[in-house]
Amino acid sequence: MKWIAKAVVQKAISFLPFKHHVNYLFQKHITKGVLLTDSYFNAKFEHFNSHIKYFQKYSKQSFPETVLELGTGWYPIIPLSFFLLGSKVIYTVDISSLLKPEHLLATIKMFLAYIDKNPTNEFDKNRIQVLEDIVSKEQLHSLDELLSLLHITYEVRDASDLPMKDNAIDFIVSNNTFEHIHEQALVGILSEFNRIKKKDGLMSHFIDMSDHFAHFDSKITIFNFLKFSGFSWKLIDNSVQPQNRLRIVEFRKMYADLEIEIILEENNVGRESDLESITLSKKYQTMDQSDVLVSHSYLISK
Repeated sequence: MKWIAKAVVQKAISFLPFKHHVNYLFQKHITKGVLLTDSYFNAKFEHFNSHIKYFQKYSKQSFPETVLELGTGWYPIIPLSFFLLGSKVIYTVDISSLLKPEHLLATIKMFLAYIDKNPTNEFDKNRIQVLEDIVSKEQLHSLDELLSLLHITYEVRDASDLPMKDNAIDFIVSNNTFEHIHEQALVGILSEFNRIKKKDGLMSHFIDMSDHFAHFDSKITIFNFLKFSGFSWKLIDNSVQPQNRLRIVEFRKMYADLEIEIILEENNVGRESDLESITLSKKYQTMDQSDVLVSHSYLISK
């Protein structure tokens, strides 16, 4: 199966120096998983629109002045969206340094192409002009110069130890990130987010709880990884793109233990037939099937 081959390769890569760079080359040239395609851009931008919808529903502000994103990745679509919306201070945090000037420029060009095809009054015209000015200049800016023009601070660090003061951030978001962080580390990150978030601020996190190998291999279901014991999964899992396999009930408990109030839980569920096609490991057999079936969720919290 293709997923096994990918798992073996990523496991091997995880032992190499510069593993994230090697993984980038592997995904770019072999799996094609890191290309800035229209579908990738549109999916990320759709997440941004969902986050803003939740913010406007539960906040007195029309948009957040200070925002933090967890999980920058290769293409900063979410931070640029907040810049165009008008946010004054934008932080984006990642444990690994993946963002490069050419990736940022490619994202800017994608935004300008999108705006050209889909004119909107939601974005600040002066900030659209900033993007146009960046693209029109022939010389290649450094990453720091580009980010400064865009009001973006890029933090490459452990998100459980952030430099922001208490009660500093209006809105904290993430997309397809929580599922890649081990449980203990995630507890520390959520605790830190709770510290830096303003008292009337919000968090919106989109979590993909499906087996990510199923995105690459159609012969397995999104629940395939739940058939492995903890020990077996530790042997399969890797450190370049780990999957914690946490289910929605475990996220609920984590939030409750940290006294973070979930005000909205918007879930998508997988097919019962896919879940029934595998024998769950003991841990997941003890959970309510309706919780195990949840494959994706937006968790909105105060």
